[in-house]
Amino acid sequence: MALKFVVPLTVKPYELRRIIHLWDESGDSRNPFERVLVTPCFCSPTSVSLIREELRERRGSIILFDSGGYQAQQGRITYEKLYGRLLAYYLDNQWADWYVLPDHAPISIDDPEAVEHKVRDTVTVARLFYSELPPSIRERALPVVQGHTPKQIQWCLDSYEALGVRRVGFGSFSTTGALNSINFLSKRSEEFIQWISGWSQMHDSALHLFGISGPDLFAFRDLDIDSCDSMNWYKAANFGKIFFPFVRAYSVTGGSAKLRGISEDEFYYLKDLTGHDCRFCQSFEDLAGSYWLRRMHNLTCVLDAIEMLNRGEEERIRSIFDNGLVKKSIFRRKYGHYHD
Repeated sequence: MALKFVVPLTVKPYELRRIIHLWDESGDSRNPFERVLVTPCFCSPTSVSLIREELRERRGSIILFDSGGYQAQQGRITYEKLYGRLLAYYLDNQWADWYVLPDHAPISIDDPEAVEHKVRDTVTVARLFYSELPPSIRERALPVVQGHTPKQIQWCLDSYEALGVRRVGFGSFSTTGALNSINFLSKRSEEFIQWISGWSQMHDSALHLFGISGPDLFAFRDLDIDSCDSMNWYKAANFGKIFFPFVRAYSVTGGSAKLRGISEDEFYYLKDLTGHDCRFCQSFEDLAGSYWLRRMHNLTCVLDAIEMLNRGEEERIRSIFDNGLVKKSIFRRKYGHYHD
């Protein structure tokens, strides 16, 4: 099964127009908008209308409505208030292709009792929410698997199997950064994904991974993952960071005590190493001075990485990982060593 990237576009209307315009002008024949994730309860109605009219109706994009679980995790809304707002929106907008059910995502600093509470919320509320949907939306429902223990993961899977859904998502990645807002692939979450992938195959259900991309994608090389999404291409650019296919993020605006910067020579070296070349990274100076160029460059790099995986270019990916400037943790778990 080919891995598909779902691009999150919960952005302001002018930003959405700019993203579409810059891509169309780039000359890249690929379509990053083939699958789009939007969180409608936290997105401008104008942006949602643009997504519906410009992307879905004119370009045939597949649209996933996200529940807003991330916003609840970050304290922007209570989980209880999210339920009513989301249900009303889904009932009034039945034109999307997939509807993510409410979920309560645990974070790495949660104690076991808090995680258990959040998983219980996720399962109980997903079932209740599902029961209030009309049949036409139920068949497009996407519940989310959450948990930090095998028992919790299995509880979610058993509950969703009983609903008869055709697709499930996984959102319990380990978290880091301010407000624990950054997902990363720990050994635990990698093992859970392997487990859920096997379950999905047995139950003829597709699996989507929420909020993960970059070098971590390599860990999914041999798994039956249908799709993934990540806003990292956009967020990293806002902080002066760029990445290349299977390469960690580096600052091109000077770096800091916490973030390694790269020189212009290193930048062109990484371009050559990965074989990446896009309309947006022709000049190191321009890239350093424009978050728009960084955003669009990063987006093309995500597409490059997914294409490498889908074409089975393992030796090429190996040559990228087996290099001093590149994040190596995923490669080490895959092969057990490096040629350092």
